[in-house]
Amino acid sequence: MNYHRIFRTYFLYKLIFKYVRCIHAHILHRSYTVYNAENIPTGKPFIMVANHQHGILDALALLFMIKDGRYPVFMARADVFKNKYVAQLLVFFRLLPAFRMQDVGKNRVLENEKVFATTAQLLAQHNGILALFPEGGHQERKQLGKLKKGFARIAFQTASCANFETEIFVLPVGIHHIGGLFQSKVSVCVGKPISVLTFQELYMQEPEKAQQQLLEQTARAMSSNMLDIKETTYYNEYLVLCTIARIYRKNNAAIQERYASDLAIEQAVVSRVELLKVHQETTYVELMKLTKNMDELIVSLHLSYELVCEKKHSIAKRGMHVFITILLIPIQIYAFVHQIIPFLLTSVCSRNAGDELLKVSLQLALGALFIFPLWNGFLVFILFLLEVPFSWLVCYGISLLFSIWVFFRSVSAWSFCQAWCRRQLVRLTNRSAIKEIEGILKNIFSIIGV
Repeated sequence: MNYHRIFRTYFLYKLIFKYVRCIHAHILHRSYTVYNAENIPTGKPFIMVANHQHGILDALALLFMIKDGRYPVFMARADVFKNKYVAQLLVFFRLLPAFRMQDVGKNRVLENEKVFATTAQLLAQHNGILALFPEGGHQERKQLGKLKKGFARIAFQTASCANFETEIFVLPVGIHHIGGLFQSKVSVCVGKPISVLTFQELYMQEPEKAQQQLLEQTARAMSSNMLDIKETTYYNEYLVLCTIARIYRKNNAAIQERYASDLAIEQAVVSRVELLKVHQETTYVELMKLTKNMDELIVSLHLSYELVCEKKHSIAKRGMHVFITILLIPIQIYAFVHQIIPFLLTSVCSRNAGDELLKVSLQLALGALFIFPLWNGFLVFILFLLEVPFSWLVCYGISLLFSIWVFFRSVSAWSFCQAWCRRQLVRLTNRSAIKEIEGILKNIFSIIGV
């Protein structure tokens, strides 16, 4: 296969890029924030390496953080390149195959050399950006997996081909998702770039050792820029503690000044709990029991942490949100009538996907690029055939764009309304349970001292 198409950025690709960026910003996520963007090497070639937990959403998070006019090239599993037409489409979208033995067998792994040569040319001669996920697959937990050496090999191979005259950087990145796979909050934390030139002398003498040191330094940097929960036995309890600390920060201005982001306070909580584990084991075990009891109680009552931990004076404000959501039902019905068919078509087309993350990736690709645009274009075309005045046609087209946004936003809005009503019902009918939860929360905060 000819990979040289990745050296060009086509006009059609740029159009699709802007279109998907709009969807990413306004429909896929509630918020998207990049921290420490000043660490991104401007105008210099580098390899972006990031943790991988949310399929294609992680790739989009990396893609849209680059603001200097360059478009990263990504590496993906080689098994998705089996069909030659699909492979050509993927190369057009600036993807290169990574041949892994478990995907393609031992014989085709040697084809990585051709891919690595292409990436070296991209970095050294075209001042490009390569993005990959060195864990080799997505992680089910908020935990950094073991890194593969592929990115280190590419970095040194590129530097070696250029006689170490071109400075190549490895940029460690941490991606942090809050919420589910849809309408989540995403933060991207950029670490300090690591120059491959600092390993030149070691690489000349012991290449394997240089690659290992680069890998270890990158792993440490990635871990410090993401939520990396190494605990296995009490993993769920750690997640619960991070959740309530994050909500506590949201409701407390003083805490917001102390911790710049949700990730910062979650990392602080994990660090403090780890210190308790080492130095105060009895207190640590007590904290885990309290957290587990609270989680079981909240789950049994079908409540959400967001509403359980909210400030009392915000109840009226939340109630107003519910009232406004109900008031906007006519607009939501309009959006539902127009967008339910492409939504169902997208779900049907992706139902045979292997896992949930792959399903979401397919839904995004099929829905955003094909099904929703074609369906809404078809509706506008029908009105055009009916010889509707042009001004009406334009207004209808704009209303369709707005209805897509309303359709997806209303899903999360009604989920919140349901949870809020459930919270008020429990407050009225089971006040003792609410007080028990509040008591446990007070004890937890006194222990972790956020």
